[in-house]
Amino acid sequence: MKNSYIDLLSITCSNREDKVGFVTSMHVGDFNHFAGKGIPKVVLDPNGDNLHCADEKVNLADIVKLKDILVDLVFGKS
Repeated sequence: MKNSYIDLLSITCSNREDKVGFVTSMHVGDFNHFAGKGIPKVVLDPNGDNLHCADEKVNLADIVKLKDILVDLVFGKS
């Protein structure tokens, strides 16, 4: 299913100098309810360790990268 928002996000990520990866997720999350209804979804998340645990760690550089991607997407810098 084509979706203009997902297409724009793909262009935004492709135009970045730093690496942005695309993967298929098998994780459990609310986004699966949307997928089950045929609604396109994108999950943006930073790399880290011990996800969803008391000692979860998130790569701060990835958080900055995600912020930059969203700013580019919203303000049309693609």
